[in-house]
Amino acid sequence: FRSYQIINSASTPVQPPTPGVVETKKELSHEKYIAKNEDGTYNLTLNVSGAVGSESYANKLDVLFVMDTSNSMMRKMNSKKDLNDYTTNENSRFFNQQKAVEAAVAKLKSRKNVDARFAVVSFDTEAGIETGWTNGTISYPTKVANYGNRNNTGGTNYQAGLRKADELLKKGRTNATKIVVFLSDGDPTLYYDTNYFGNEYVDGSGSGYDPDAMTKAQTQLETMSMNYFYTVGVGPEDSYKHLSSLINRAPSGTVTGSYNGTDSSNLKNAFDSIIRDATDLLCTEVTVTDTLTDEVELADQKLQVVVKDETGKVINKLKNTSGNEVDVSDIITTQTQEDSDGKTQIIMRFKSDYKLESGYTYYVTAKIRPTTKAYLKYQNQSYTDTGDENTDEYLGTDKKPGKD
Repeated sequence: FRSYQIINSASTPVQPPTPGVVETKKELSHEKYIAKNEDGTYNLTLNVSGAVGSESYANKLDVLFVMDTSNSMMRKMNSKKDLNDYTTNENSRFFNQQKAVEAAVAKLKSRKNVDARFAVVSFDTEAGIETGWTNGTISYPTKVANYGNRNNTGGTNYQAGLRKADELLKKGRTNATKIVVFLSDGDPTLYYDTNYFGNEYVDGSGSGYDPDAMTKAQTQLETMSMNYFYTVGVGPEDSYKHLSSLINRAPSGTVTGSYNGTDSSNLKNAFDSIIRDATDLLCTEVTVTDTLTDEVELADQKLQVVVKDETGKVINKLKNTSGNEVDVSDIITTQTQEDSDGKTQIIMRFKSDYKLESGYTYYVTAKIRPTTKAYLKYQNQSYTDTGDENTDEYLGTDKKPGKD
């Protein structure tokens, strides 16, 4: 089968990034397949969703979490009180940071259209790699104050965390979308400097915001290559007043965002939003068009539309721009027509102001049959044509659209 055309108003060009300049392109997930009927006809199904990637051609994501292990992560989420059991206390910043990351990882791993790998960096006075790129078990920091000498562990060195992140980004998959999530409960207080002899050491105020530490971190960030960069504050907003300014020096073309995770709910919402950015392309003005070859024809003019959610449940109502639930037919219309070459087209058109719903897949099915030309071609020379990617015969529940 040949691929079909999708027109939408959000064709926002993700290419593998290069240092300093990043182009981010996302394409709607779509598949096309047929199923044979007992009467010799076939059901031809086209689908489209707001997801980036599909089950058979997954959206490759390399997701890197840069996690804060400074001393203040021992504190309660809503105060400056240290907690002795901060690693297990559900009120601590340390605990909530990890749970938010774990939940995001679990959500991405559960998505059928996502091929995700993960890595973890932790930082305080200096930084280290907790987990290199993996799609398996992830190791997280087990305590605060892991880096630096015995006199200055537990500080906040953004630059150190970003340096280690850069090491991992350079080892990521070249064809994967790179996402960096930088978490911290405080402003930068430390940075790397060089002495007269060219030896590097950790410098900075050590307590309170240090503008030089931010400048060093921003300088490090602008040399890195990723498609998405986010900052997520953990705890009271007044503890990280300057965190969001880190993104100001992200490479041109990088999608950026800043979130304040003042409590567990806000942390979850922050990660949900980040995941949507990378995995959904919620377009308006969507039209799906498939032009049949001269080797197939419509068996009848009936086109069936079905909408399903992520669990496979059929959705009978969609929300319009006013938020009211309406029949699917009020949002999606179908038609068949001939193009300028006289070839039959199948068209599924969405209402212009309708935005594709996250997690929904939209299907249109037509009944087709081979033409006399197709039968003659098969009899005379066998059938050797190969279809485009994401188009295939659907032979069973374990058979996914390929290009047979």
